[in-house]
Amino acid sequence: MALSSQATRYFISSLAPNAARLLDAVRTHWVLDMVCRKDANRSRKDYAAQNLAILHPLALNLLKQESSLKVGVRAKRLRAGMSAIYSRLLLELP
Repeated sequence: MALSSQATRYFISSLAPNAARLLDAVRTHWVLDMVCRKDANRSRKDYAAQNLAILHPLALNLLKQESSLKVGVRAKRLRAGMSAIYSRLLLELP
């Protein structure tokens, strides 16, 4: 017998009440937070926050496209931070 559970979460959003779109927005934010620690980021000077809001999803897409490593996106990000060769490989993706 399989156990099932149900959880209710509440969000504040300006998006139209479309369940699929809201789910996608929440999952995307969760992935960005897990990989880039977006919620812990305290960039406030000049345009740093706006620049990072553009760069984080871009980096996430590059990491998802790369398929030579069979690890998660977070591990790929850490590898890119430690290896200039791997970083170049990510940036050369078509």
